[in-house]
Amino acid sequence: MIARYRLHLPVFAAASLLTLQLAHADIITMKSGERYQGPLITEDASTVTIEYNLTPKIKDKKVLNKADIKDHVRQSAAMIEMEERALAKILPTPDLLSAAEYESIIQDRLRTFTAKHPGTPEAAEVEKIIVTLGEEKARVQKGEVKVEGRWLDSETAKRDSYNIEAFRLRQQMNNAAAENVDSRYLTSLRAFDSLRTQYPASLQYVAAIPEALDILDKYEKQVSGLIVEQPIISKRRDDGLKLLSGTDQQLSKSAIEQEKANFKTLADAQLKNKTKWRDTYKYDLKSLQDTTATIIKERADLKALNLAAVQAENEVLTAAIRYIADGNATEAQNTLARIAKGQVYNKLAFAAVDKQVKAAVLDAQKVAKAKTSGAVAAAPEDDKEKEKATDGAAGNPMEEAMKKKQEELAKKKKEAEKKREEAAKPAASAEAAPSAQAPESLMEKLGPYIPIVGGGVLVVLLAVIFLGKKKKVD
Repeated sequence: MIARYRLHLPVFAAASLLTLQLAHADIITMKSGERYQGPLITEDASTVTIEYNLTPKIKDKKVLNKADIKDHVRQSAAMIEMEERALAKILPTPDLLSAAEYESIIQDRLRTFTAKHPGTPEAAEVEKIIVTLGEEKARVQKGEVKVEGRWLDSETAKRDSYNIEAFRLRQQMNNAAAENVDSRYLTSLRAFDSLRTQYPASLQYVAAIPEALDILDKYEKQVSGLIVEQPIISKRRDDGLKLLSGTDQQLSKSAIEQEKANFKTLADAQLKNKTKWRDTYKYDLKSLQDTTATIIKERADLKALNLAAVQAENEVLTAAIRYIADGNATEAQNTLARIAKGQVYNKLAFAAVDKQVKAAVLDAQKVAKAKTSGAVAAAPEDDKEKEKATDGAAGNPMEEAMKKKQEELAKKKKEAEKKREEAAKPAASAEAAPSAQAPESLMEKLGPYIPIVGGGVLVVLLAVIFLGKKKKVD
């Protein structure tokens, strides 16, 4: 076991030395202005030898006289890693970062660094960056948004969400164009087309037009180069196939045919879906020529726009959209009326906003009607019996008037009956104003004698019946 360790000790020592060299690098600035960055190879009383990158992929060594050195910064491992990972460039943060994206930067890029290099000046600097990112994350969680380097409060962000989303697409367009990939301009122009069709009334759309024109020029140069190369690379591929034989040739032909078939399937699907910016295939000349035609037409359409007029028009449309977001449909309608329908420059944008405004006005009318009906239905009733009698008819003025009239008639009838009852009662005193009494009728005068007369008649009848029966017996 000991021998095995001794066997690996020189390898371990060499690895440690290599790690040490890679972990430390120096930055040397010469009096002439030249700058070298990399690990020191050797150093003596008068010179230093440094390894540096002559190009991103080629390294070189340089012997420098100390007398010619203006500044010599000895970098630690923490300094090197911080520079390589561009941690100092995290601030200022990009626009429109979400809370999750802030957290990802903090945990994946910054916390891992501080854990690896604790106690270093670089770790202390990174901790300050973490504090700033935490503060910005908290603002985002409250609904604030960072747009073009400015922070919008939650209310402003809410009412300006249309332009914020438009800015997001504009940002995607420019970010894609800046990438170092072959598809960068195609991806960028697709983002612009989404901006043009989804947010045509935004101010961001107007601002993106000059940027799109620049991207179109670059894309045209790229496609023109592919058109020039197409016959050359096609011939090269055909010549390469001829050099092959047997299975190798058959496999290569199959791979080429499959590639062609895949592109045709994609092209057919994009044509069916009316995709404006379709994929190209470097071996397919027609796809390249079609794309060139699309570029030329798009550029002509954009250059034909009166940007100043579209800008002024979109400012009005944006104001109307903000009023809709505020719930002020009337003001949105009044604002939109400032644009004469016969002088619309951006017809697509105007039609979209006009539709939104009409829908908002209709919704506002429905809400107002519902509130009015609700207020009448919720009015307090003086009498529960009245509420039952209406049977849900509250709020109907005609029914209310009829019911009130019926109640008044019932009340008057009741008062008349009460007066008649009082008039029928006997006088409390014989002296009480006899002249005021109405003259008695014949029936009223005979009334007290009727029982006596009736009783006498009854007696006479009984006597006649009795005498008649007695006579028959005799």
